[in-house]
Amino acid sequence: GVGAPRDLKKAAGLYREAARLDYAPAQFAYAQMLDRGDLGKPDVKQALAWYEHAAKYDHPGALYALGAAYDAGDGVASDPARALTYYQQAALKGSAPAARAMADHLYRGEGVTRDLTAARKLFETAAIHGDAEAMYSLGAMLMRGEGGEVDNVKAWVWIRLAQAGKVDAAPAALAILE
Repeated sequence: GVGAPRDLKKAAGLYREAARLDYAPAQFAYAQMLDRGDLGKPDVKQALAWYEHAAKYDHPGALYALGAAYDAGDGVASDPARALTYYQQAALKGSAPAARAMADHLYRGEGVTRDLTAARKLFETAAIHGDAEAMYSLGAMLMRGEGGEVDNVKAWVWIRLAQAGKVDAAPAALAILE
């Protein structure tokens, strides 16, 4: 809708056309539209197919979306190992949500050996790239000294940023920290 009336059907048609020409960003954008139901009822099956196409070109958003689908069993059979593989690939391509998802798994020891040091590093990577949930998790780990030394100053900064990012648990954590 920039400079013209918003037209989701026209946008979808243009994305679909570019997607068919193997343009990964268009494949991802079209998949998102299908996934959200921007054109009516969500079409998870078609969305996953387009995410797969974009993932072949290492599109970080598509890799993360596939990881999330396999993690939750959304439109596919749940496969935590496959989800972690997609998360790892997406994180290496710069996806903050994927880095946070990997960190969550490492923190809880789900599908991988629990590794608080690696989890803390991945939360930091995601936090630096603007992921508010990762900011909160990193702050909590810094506050408790998980995966490294206690650092209440950095913990306060990250949790405060998480609060600005509307993370519900942040105000209570700040109150405890203060």
